[in-house]
Amino acid sequence: MHMRRTVLLLLATTLTACNTMGPTAVAGARSAYGDALAQTQSEQMLRNLVRLRYLDMPMFLEVTSVNTQYELRGSMDASITGVFDDPLTDASGRFGTGVSMVERPTVTYAPLQGDAFVKRLMSPLGLDNLSLMVRSGWRLEQVLVICCQSLGAAANAPRATGPAQDAEIDNAEFLRLAALLGEVSRAQGGRLVSNGDGGYTMQFDIENPKTLAWLDAMGIAPRSEIPVIHGVSFAPDVIRIQTRSLLGAMFYLSLGIDVPAEHVASGEAPMPANENYRDITKDFFTIRSSRTKPARTYIKTRYRGHWFYIDRTDHRSKATFALLRLLFSLQSGSRPAYQPAVTIPLN
Repeated sequence: MHMRRTVLLLLATTLTACNTMGPTAVAGARSAYGDALAQTQSEQMLRNLVRLRYLDMPMFLEVTSVNTQYELRGSMDASITGVFDDPLTDASGRFGTGVSMVERPTVTYAPLQGDAFVKRLMSPLGLDNLSLMVRSGWRLEQVLVICCQSLGAAANAPRATGPAQDAEIDNAEFLRLAALLGEVSRAQGGRLVSNGDGGYTMQFDIENPKTLAWLDAMGIAPRSEIPVIHGVSFAPDVIRIQTRSLLGAMFYLSLGIDVPAEHVASGEAPMPANENYRDITKDFFTIRSSRTKPARTYIKTRYRGHWFYIDRTDHRSKATFALLRLLFSLQSGSRPAYQPAVTIPLN
């Protein structure tokens, strides 16, 4: 009788294990796959920035689906000798149980390509996206520096937003105006407001001294509401903002890469005419390089025999990189149902 109870207890334990392993596997796999997707998407963006710095074409490969199957296998064996119905008779035996789970994931990739995607990549960013970033808590001057070609008559290094980086890079006046407008925003002296018809207006507190200082620097007469013109305009007393494309923003940020000295000496990496070109990103974005694999990294990628990375403690660069990732998600639009380019079963 004792042996019979033992067998039943082992069988019940095995069945209970089978019932609980499924939910446990889902909980662990979901976190692992989510972390892996977030990490590889960041690595892809960083690698594309490095590609642009070397004037190589970027490539965006999206994970369109992740499917996985679980196979649960159980086994039990027993070897028993004795008389079960006689409590006075000794019985001996050997019992064994086993439960195993086999995972069979399949990952499907598809390239982001086609005229619709390329046009979104090369089209100027909309003021709605800039406004959304600012309302979400990003610093106004940081958004302006990354996303804008010019603010009024002040240019933000427009030749740094493409492969032709042979001209002088000078955006000192733009940085000054962007910083002043950031101070106005934080002092509650002005805000960007949608008109509801696709247009925007800046509303100002003209009693605020920071507001008056910024309007004076822009050469605009103080008013409580001033129209915002997206693009080129010769109208007086308006705020002209010309945005750059997402690809232009990526070219611009690629100038924050610390190019290895041997790549500079060999001409492998093109160098802008202005030797101080990295000053335009030094305050908010830096990508370091190393021949050996770095230890303290937020994100890293290997390219042309070197590691390129953002340091784990460089919070300004991390924030800028996160902003770029969000802009890419907004600008690249919804994902059409691509036919799988590569489907890889992972055994």
